[in-house]
Amino acid sequence: GTTYKPTDSLGTPGTANGPFQADPASELEGWGVSGKVAIDISDSLNLTSITAYRTYESFSSSDNDSSPVAILQNESTFFHDQFSQELRSSFDVGDSFNAVAGLFYLKTDYNHYQMYHLDFALPGLIQYNVQDQGTESFSAFVQTYTQLTDRLKLSGNFLFAKNEFGDLFLNAATNIKGGEPLNAPATKWSVTGSYDFPVSSWNANFTTNYVWTGKTLFTNLA
Repeated sequence: GTTYKPTDSLGTPGTANGPFQADPASELEGWGVSGKVAIDISDSLNLTSITAYRTYESFSSSDNDSSPVAILQNESTFFHDQFSQELRSSFDVGDSFNAVAGLFYLKTDYNHYQMYHLDFALPGLIQYNVQDQGTESFSAFVQTYTQLTDRLKLSGNFLFAKNEFGDLFLNAATNIKGGEPLNAPATKWSVTGSYDFPVSSWNANFTTNYVWTGKTLFTNLA
């Protein structure tokens, strides 16, 4: 619907604020699926695969000034989906050594669309914001346990991770009245973006576990 400026002292309706009116709303719809496969290759070796997909879409709008006049209103729509895959294996070597090793992959996509109706600044002024963001991650990990003696146990882990990020922002502002642009030059566009920022990291940690007269002593070596 169309809202209007307040009437004057003579009862004459004010000018139209524009065709957009945000009704209070908050909606979310999401779903996901995952699957796990575990295979025992031998008594001392197994393989596990976990695959998952998640997605959601949300919509919200509000009249931020909480008045019957269209002063500041907005609508927002979000889209998000992600896919992940993990592959890991645990194995034993004799009675004193066992380990878990695996790979992990994650990819996400996020889109956000937002529209502001800014009549407090100028009747019919609308600002559009669009954001498109994606991430991609890969990691490898190893966790080991070695029983050196009846009382001494050594554990160690190693993790390598690599992440890439990409962002795109689009901003536009235009003046409209009754659905028609007030003037073409009033439309302004601003585009900013960033892509492929790889970030890699790794860490290793070792821990000794020694039982001394019924008590356990821990030592960390990072």
